[in-house]
Amino acid sequence: MHLIRRWGLLLMVFAALVFGAVQVRASLVVGIRGDTGLYIQEYWRDGVPRLAVYNTGVDSLILSAVRMARGKQRSSPARGGAVVMSSGLVKADTLATWHLAPLAVALLPAVGVPDRLLSEERLVSLYGPHNEAYGIWADAGMRRPAIRGPVPESGIVTYADLNVPGNRFRDVWVVQDRLWYESGEGFKLNIVLASGTGILELRRGEAWPELPDVVILEAQCATLEVTDSDEVIQIDALGAGQDHSLHHVLVSCVAPDVEQPMMAYVAGRLRVDPGFTEEGFYRGILVRPKEATGDPPAN
Repeated sequence: MHLIRRWGLLLMVFAALVFGAVQVRASLVVGIRGDTGLYIQEYWRDGVPRLAVYNTGVDSLILSAVRMARGKQRSSPARGGAVVMSSGLVKADTLATWHLAPLAVALLPAVGVPDRLLSEERLVSLYGPHNEAYGIWADAGMRRPAIRGPVPESGIVTYADLNVPGNRFRDVWVVQDRLWYESGEGFKLNIVLASGTGILELRRGEAWPELPDVVILEAQCATLEVTDSDEVIQIDALGAGQDHSLHHVLVSCVAPDVEQPMMAYVAGRLRVDPGFTEEGFYRGILVRPKEATGDPPAN
């Protein structure tokens, strides 16, 4: 089972046992549930984060972004330390309410996704109008942020995976020349990898429910080894040492044919420890019909 499953799109974050003190916490699932029909891609422009939200349902959707706080805790003595038992997360306050049209993309402010690590008390959850939980999606504060290169003067940068906003902990990110691509259009993605990050595998034809995939033609990199097969393009940054120098991988793509503005995806795996540890690599790509004029309005 991968940290982010193809269907579930969930990142499992578990509490640790440290320094001889045993802490008992509820495990946190950070990400949007895969059965909601809701897809969120965090993107950055000029150093400012925003969210592209795609509602694949046939009904309008009202969501609330709610800040969560840690509930009451009690401590009891235990051999070798204290056992800290938490009553779990509780709702603190509502940060924003989103009104999402059916079968449409909305561009929204990135409420609850700051450019720094968060404590658990600052997690944000999404809830539907009948108190349905859609997921915890802000940074859990248990991961280091990605290495940040210079902010591009133009273009779009994505540090986090599709449906896992806030978890920017890998030394890999994607630079696009613009936010929207047209149906059937050829374009390039610039994937930036730090030396020692892992082996990135871009997967062709990996099926996701409700989203079309971007066609990946080829990848080129002047400083890393690239191996291409029918199903996978492999880029080896693991064998490049641990100096954290940055490498640019230019990936040639073709947008899927669409009849309305929607979100497509690029899928892959980051093999941090080949044979043992893999992390999902997913990016949401916005595509619109050729005849569309101008980008859909940002809310």
